[in-house]
Amino acid sequence: MRTLFFLFFAALCSPAVAAEPVVHISMPWAPPSLSQPNGVGFMGLHAMQDDALLSARSDCCTAVELHTHVKDGDVVRMRKVASIPLPAEEMVMLRPGGYHLMLIGLKQPLKDGDSVPVTLQFKHASQQDVSLMVDRQKLLDRLKTSREQDAAHEPHAHH
Repeated sequence: MRTLFFLFFAALCSPAVAAEPVVHISMPWAPPSLSQPNGVGFMGLHAMQDDALLSARSDCCTAVELHTHVKDGDVVRMRKVASIPLPAEEMVMLRPGGYHLMLIGLKQPLKDGDSVPVTLQFKHASQQDVSLMVDRQKLLDRLKTSREQDAAHEPHAHH
């Protein structure tokens, strides 16, 4: 009996017993959809170990797809992706112009102040429920920052 107790205690203390993979989620939000049939969701994902976001689902719409933006010549196009890689100890931002959740076939428009429940499915970590806060001001701030960055990169006329 003492041997069994010792083996059990050793297994609990052993570094070989790995903790369950964890993905921390920060700043989940979505812009208002106005009268659009689709919406988007953004957030930060920080995995403690290598992982991947495999899928998402929500009752707010008929489907949720993982998307990114790809430059095709001078045109930036949205593309569906099978997964979003989450390298260990790196913050991966789902943001305008990059990776994002595409909320397809909204059952009702996303209005400022709404909370949109979404379930995220990972390769290793347990699934997590998150609420996207619909925030018009974040969208306006993002657009302002984008315009300022574009203006900073425009060629200046010389006299």
